[in-house]
Amino acid sequence: MNEAQIAAMGDYASSDQFDVQEKAVLRFAEQLTQSARVDADTVNELKGFLNDAQLVVLAAAVGQANLTNNAAYDASPSWSPE
Repeated sequence: MNEAQIAAMGDYASSDQFDVQEKAVLRFAEQLTQSARVDADTVNELKGFLNDAQLVVLAAAVGQANLTNNAAYDASPSWSPE
C-alpha cells in the first residue's frame, strides 16, 4: 500500500486509489471482520479473479489478523489518566 491508499482506507469503496480487485478484497475483509459473514455478491466477485484455494487463504489471513488484533487488545494493560 502507498501513502495515498492508507489515507483513503476510511472510504475505500468510493476511492480511486483502489482498483476493483482491491476493493473486493477490502470489502471481504470488512464484512468478515464485522459480522463473520461475507455476502454472496462479494464472494462471487472475488471468484472472478481468485480460485477456491486463494479464497481460503484470504479468509485465513483475515481471520488471523482479527485474532492477533483481538489478542493484542485484550492483553494491553488498562490505562487511566488518573
